[in-house]
Amino acid sequence: MMKLSGPLRILAIASLLAMPALANANPISLGFEGDYAPLNWSLSRGGIPAAGGGYPDIIDAPDSITLVGGDEGCGFGPCFMDLTIASPVIGLVEFAWDYLTFDDSPEFDTFGFLLNGAYTQLTDDLGDFNQFGVESFLVGIGDVFGFRLDCQDCQFGSADAIIYDFSVTDVPEPGALALLAAGLLGGAFVRRRRR
Repeated sequence: MMKLSGPLRILAIASLLAMPALANANPISLGFEGDYAPLNWSLSRGGIPAAGGGYPDIIDAPDSITLVGGDEGCGFGPCFMDLTIASPVIGLVEFAWDYLTFDDSPEFDTFGFLLNGAYTQLTDDLGDFNQFGVESFLVGIGDVFGFRLDCQDCQFGSADAIIYDFSVTDVPEPGALALLAAGLLGGAFVRRRRR
């Protein structure tokens, strides 16, 4: 076994002390509750009728939220439904999703997540009519994130997306961990000089 001495030992200890802070970071929200309760989210729908008649179903919250796709047709612009919220923390957003379309192909009704206006499609245009997965991404304070169901024509069959196992975990700022390590190193050097 290798024996560490001096600054390397202190750095190793600081790293070990920082690891539990990351591994045991406190969940801010388990499910759609508290700051992430359904009524705190913003709904945006495009097209006429809005999102082809689609709507968010919050009956199973805090366990899950379902984006119910429209099937009433859609004209005059992009046809979509966005459910978004501004992050109050630096955190890791995690969720599972289950998607089902009754349209001719998944390419006509896509599902994904939004981060500061950028859409990341999670469904596979050439995939099965029923798709599912698990996703995670980091957010900063004030970042706007959420979910989008995009029904391009909103007819010939709707699609639904269930978002569940939603959580946001507080991630310590890298600067705070660096300060902790620097403080430990500084303290070790001061103690060493006094000897």
